[in-house]
Amino acid sequence: MLRFTAPDGSAAEIDPIAVIRIRRTLRGEHAGANCRIDWGIMNLVREAPDDVAAKVGETLGSLVAVTGGSNTRIWVNAKRVSGPYPPIPSMAPYGYRSSITLLGYRQHLVETQAEVRRLLEAARSR
Repeated sequence: MLRFTAPDGSAAEIDPIAVIRIRRTLRGEHAGANCRIDWGIMNLVREAPDDVAAKVGETLGSLVAVTGGSNTRIWVNAKRVSGPYPPIPSMAPYGYRSSITLLGYRQHLVETQAEVRRLLEAARSR
């Protein structure tokens, strides 16, 4: 288990093998958190997403970085996502060129389908 800091200062323990996605927090999520970690449950933590991903990646070889909205990095467990798929046509004007599905949702990405496929395949083989 890895230990991070919850917004209230308490410990948030994460099983790195169970991680599905790591990303920055969005407006409306807890103001004291910088990172959202989706695994068996969802945890918000104070640490920066880059730092969380580095620690998780030491154990989870299939963790790969892709690019989401506003050119922000999102780390996903390549073995726990489906795709890549084409973007929904209405999302293309916003710069999205592909998508994946995880946690029952579509995650739009800036990379092309070919780029995402290459990244996922490489990460899945680790």
